[in-house]
Amino acid sequence: MSQNTGWGQHPEQAVPQWGGNGWTPQWGGGARTLSPQPGVISLRPLTVGDILVGAFSALRRYWKPLAGVMLAVQGVGVLLVAAAIGIAVASVHDRFSAVFGLPPGQEPAGADVAALFLAFVPAAVLLLVTMTLGAATVSALCPAVVQEAVFSRPRPSARCGAAAGPDSRRCSAP
Repeated sequence: MSQNTGWGQHPEQAVPQWGGNGWTPQWGGGARTLSPQPGVISLRPLTVGDILVGAFSALRRYWKPLAGVMLAVQGVGVLLVAAAIGIAVASVHDRFSAVFGLPPGQEPAGADVAALFLAFVPAAVLLLVTMTLGAATVSALCPAVVQEAVFSRPRPSARCGAAAGPDSRRCSAP
């Protein structure tokens, strides 16, 4: 028996082929096979990095429908609240100078303060209701867009509302 005392390969031992014959080490290393990826998320067990990459790639690919849904809902809410504040200011415009335009040391009348308060409370309530309904609408519509992003299907904007309904199969692209 001969013993190899150097750093080289023993003459009787097979030389591993790293590229040509597809030899992979026994410990599980080597090249990773690609799994099918129909949309932005691949079909294999996911790591945290895969989930984050899929989320940001869905946002990057489908930013127009997502931003459109959010801007449309928030735009309607801003217009409603701006109209309510405009009506409140117009209704108590003469009371502003009686409350805020006083000389130093003089107290405003209680009726003027109450009128301002009562004029802006409905606008504040409308703001609260509008923001709540807007958040609910965005929470219902955006997952429908993200669902289509996961399956890499185009999303017509006319079908967005149908996807948020109880039967979301109606909105799927044929």
